[in-house]
Amino acid sequence: MKEKCMFLFGIGAMVSAVLFGLWLWIDDQAATEESPKGSRDAQEADAEFERTMKDIEDGK
Repeated sequence: MKEKCMFLFGIGAMVSAVLFGLWLWIDDQAATEESPKGSRDAQEADAEFERTMKDIEDGK
């Protein structure tokens, strides 16, 4: 009986480790997919800032 419990405990630990690794991998993939959008937003903000500064310099 003790061997069966230890076996089931080991299987549960392995399944938990695999699921945790899968969760980390999926989270990493989501972060990677969000990055280009974030940099695109930053580029748009930089362009808007440059336009605003140019308008201020031109006296508009």
